[in-house]
Amino acid sequence: MRATADGFGIDARLPELDLDGQPLSDQPPVRLAAFVDRADCRGAPDAVGAPPLRLPAPRDRPVDLRVLALRGDRAGPVVRQTATWSAPPPPPEAPLAFVDAAGAVQLSWLPPAPPADRVRVLRDGAAVAEAPADEAAFTDAAPPGEHAYALVALTPDAASAPSAAARVRVPAQEPR
Repeated sequence: MRATADGFGIDARLPELDLDGQPLSDQPPVRLAAFVDRADCRGAPDAVGAPPLRLPAPRDRPVDLRVLALRGDRAGPVVRQTATWSAPPPPPEAPLAFVDAAGAVQLSWLPPAPPADRVRVLRDGAAVAEAPADEAAFTDAAPPGEHAYALVALTPDAASAPSAAARVRVPAQEPR
């Protein structure tokens, strides 16, 4: 679980067996369900969706979370955790981006301030890579078209909001 700008991002190591000991691998994709400050997991969850699950969090107090993985109509074991939201690091500066002669997108950035130790690279809002923050560069073989690249600073417990975006246009490759 990581603190995000708007609450928590919950990811989970997915169970392989449901509560009855049956394999979950033959089921539809996993979803996570989160219950906030409840003694059990009855009723509608406070948040449900594909990992990483976004869950708004109160800023003024610890919350008691119960999270479980769902596949179809089957559930994995409940994981309980108490967490208090704290502000994540500020977003990094926008990356520098250009398309090289081979048609690859070259990104570079200033490393974010500690405690951020990793950077997530977003292309058009979707994560395409994670790298140590001090590597400060990434090459992307993006498909032709216009793309927006942004960075997210990561610490072990938090993820910043995305940086401002750098926009590039990848040309279609000429047939040889």
